[in-house]
Amino acid sequence: MGVAEQVVEGLASTSAAFLVSSSPVRSTNSLPTFIPIPMTPTRKRNHDLLKTEPESAKEQLYQDALHTAYDCETHYKSSLVSMQSTIVLQSMFCDRLSSQLAAQEEKKQNSKRGGQLVGDGLPRLLTGDEFYHRVVEHQRAAEEEEAGREARRMEREGRAELLKTWKEAEAARLVRNEVRRTAYRDQVKLWEAERDRAKLERQRPAWNKPKLGKLEAPLPRPTLNDPEASEEGQQDGSDEEDADGDESDGGSE
Repeated sequence: MGVAEQVVEGLASTSAAFLVSSSPVRSTNSLPTFIPIPMTPTRKRNHDLLKTEPESAKEQLYQDALHTAYDCETHYKSSLVSMQSTIVLQSMFCDRLSSQLAAQEEKKQNSKRGGQLVGDGLPRLLTGDEFYHRVVEHQRAAEEEEAGREARRMEREGRAELLKTWKEAEAARLVRNEVRRTAYRDQVKLWEAERDRAKLERQRPAWNKPKLGKLEAPLPRPTLNDPEASEEGQQDGSDEEDADGDESDGGSE
């Protein structure tokens, strides 16, 4: 077994087992609390042995070894301070992520109005006040959700009925306008014949050119929140404007 496998196996039996688990991390998971080691300020060593002039090669070796030991201590202390600072910052970051994760879990839990009252497998005192209030809140949320669904269903049905009535009325309006246009065209043809006769006889027409008059305007379309229905209504309105606008009132000649 390699070192990595040994580390994973060791973590699996500790409070940090969630780090090597395949289950999602939850806000209740936490790392062991880090306790920084107090560090004394780094000072330049001024040992008496280093002030003494070495009298032999062996004393020189001892002084060199002491210098090396002091340098190593300074280096290790600097590295330890850096590592502890990094761990403190990472702990602050993890705490912030944990609080945000807890808020998301609470929001997700509150959004589940149709969820189970008991879903974690833990025992409950069914006659306890806390559980009773949860039951009441659960029933209230379920009733509100059902009432909301029913209201939305009735609203959709009402909008569909209004739209159907509006389309029927618009179709009838278009038919009436088309009847008026047809009658207008027939009258214009009769007037054109009278105009041509009057020109040949160098007279004025016996009557003025007929006018179409103002057609029935489109009915206001019911306001709907359905984007597709709104787009369809805009298309219908464009078609009606094209149909109503293809004729103009005639003037007298």
